[in-house]
Amino acid sequence: MPLPKISIIIPCYNVGNTITETLDSVLVQTYPNIEVITVDDGSIDNTHEILEQFAAKYPHINVYAQENKGLPATRNVGFVHSTGEFLVFLDGDDKLDPLYIEACYTKFSQNTELDLVYTKTEFFEARTGIFDLPDYSYRQLLIGNCIPATAMIRANNFRKVGLYDASLRITEDWELWIKYLYEYPNVYQIKKPLFFYRKRLSKDSMTDLNAENNNKLGESTRLYIYHKHYNIYNEYGYGLEKLFVFFENENKYRKKYYNVWYRKLFYKLFNKKKLE
Repeated sequence: MPLPKISIIIPCYNVGNTITETLDSVLVQTYPNIEVITVDDGSIDNTHEILEQFAAKYPHINVYAQENKGLPATRNVGFVHSTGEFLVFLDGDDKLDPLYIEACYTKFSQNTELDLVYTKTEFFEARTGIFDLPDYSYRQLLIGNCIPATAMIRANNFRKVGLYDASLRITEDWELWIKYLYEYPNVYQIKKPLFFYRKRLSKDSMTDLNAENNNKLGESTRLYIYHKHYNIYNEYGYGLEKLFVFFENENKYRKKYYNVWYRKLFYKLFNKKKLE
């Protein structure tokens, strides 16, 4: 029985300095049945030229291009062009260990009930060491993301939950996992760092720019996600009324808890409510 095809979807925006490393890491994967879907999201550097050079040499690398639409929309476009049974979304400045695809698929083959498989993450370039994310639980996920966007998932499940929310500029992977894992909850983590996450020396990645310039956007985005998935939050004990009660009970410890995103948001809401 042939191995299922796995689609690696790579959104690319001005990654001329890094995309060669990313594609090289894909080309040495030990798993044999892979297609690579690259989408140039309106780059103004030499990204598209590099992608075309790889595609001319390797027939399983496909190149698409569009006007700039942002990361989640670009990932969705890549998915539309994909044909694999499983998906891995890989940013154009990160890398995979040669065993990444094989290791993740092996877990799916050993347990057909699995919906998502991911590995530990290791930083490289400006920062090194293991990315110390909290252990996964769905309740933890509702508070903050603990699964990298590069996890392997089932393509049909991704389609059924409605793909990425293209209206989001940040935390789109967190929002995806909230809806995906609510419907498809079976998760496995491989306890080895097989995914390599670049922290750029230039500090010009989308993550760096968002952290530096979009604090207000981050708060409004989290409120949007909370509102969008309110029924889920309420089901898990994070309904609005309960959060206000939490706020009242812990008001004297406000400084301690103020850096938690939902307390910051509901502190603002609570003060607004008192003024109305």
